[in-house]
Amino acid sequence: MRLIECKGYAPTHKVDAEELEAWIRTKARRLNKHFRAQETLQNRAFSFEFWTSGGFTKEALQLAETVSSETKRYSVKLVAGPDVRSLITKVNAKGLGKVFDEHYAKHPITKAERKFEALEDFGSVIEDAM
Repeated sequence: MRLIECKGYAPTHKVDAEELEAWIRTKARRLNKHFRAQETLQNRAFSFEFWTSGGFTKEALQLAETVSSETKRYSVKLVAGPDVRSLITKVNAKGLGKVFDEHYAKHPITKAERKFEALEDFGSVIEDAM
């Protein structure tokens, strides 16, 4: 059984380990406990997935891997923006793809953020000259 948490962030936003840990320790654990109490679901495999239109920090990726390896009760899977878009394409839901692009991947604010981040990568000419 797949249980998916979706977060609509700018593609430049990175979900950090703190946010992911709060989700795992509260929502995922509570949902796992609730569903395991249902007699018909006790022997099912559970996968808790955290989808974001942004990305994940290295620490968040490591946390998900650690939690998945530490427990047999359920797995934790992370799905970042490009993979979310790919999954939308596979479902062949053009309307959903359009919404995803307009509100997240190709939103004007997102485009501006990407340009600003690209400029930051060059550093400061003034700081470099000193």
